Amino acid sequence: PVAPTYRAVIIGDGAIYIEGVKEIMCFGDDEILLRLKRGELSIKGKGLSIKKYCAEDVAVCGIITGVIRR
Repeated sequence: PVAPTYRAVIIGDGAIYIEGVKEIMCFGDDEILLRLKRGELSIKGKGLSIKKYCAEDVAVCGIITGVIRR
């Protein structure tokens, strides 16, 4: 089995915490796109904001409507 390269924890519908982020590719009020070691993670919602970004960890707050791994 292959070890996971990231971990995401959704906290209600108002926050998500992601470990293993290599880069914030783009961000806006309705979408934040993150580059992972293998692939990308798209967070969709309303009023999104990045509350933390350090040591490959990202915390996003806002109304989260979807998370898509690409």
